[in-house]
Amino acid sequence: LSGCKIPGGELAFLEQLPHLEILCLNFTGASCAELVKLKLPRLRVLDVTGCGLTELKLTGDGFGALPSLETLILSDTKLQRVVVEPHALPKLRHLDLNYQ
Repeated sequence: LSGCKIPGGELAFLEQLPHLEILCLNFTGASCAELVKLKLPRLRVLDVTGCGLTELKLTGDGFGALPSLETLILSDTKLQRVVVEPHALPKLRHLDLNYQ
């Protein structure tokens, strides 16, 4: 979905793809509020490069619905605030914060 402008709140359709493992939402304008609602238990890689995120909450009640996430790419997002709960993403191995 890279580069596709997705209107606010329109990511719910992705939950119809429970076996999805890699999701590239770079430059789509996806918001943190939309991302934390996703329930994709097999998702291993999430790329939101250039989505303009300014705040990110990595908590059990948000990204906890992504228990298999290993790689989170947040390059060029303009993050100003990050909240991390230690056990929210138990399999996370790679967090890319380039070009903030």
